[in-house]
Amino acid sequence: CGTILRRDTLGGRSSHWCPSCQR
Repeated sequence: CGTILRRDTLGGRSSHWCPSCQR
C-alpha cells in the first residue's frame, strides 16, 4: 500500500478518502 490517498467517487461519496491499495 502507498501513502497516496484518492477520493472514492463510487457510491456518490467523494468526501471519503481511501488508500491507493484499496480500490
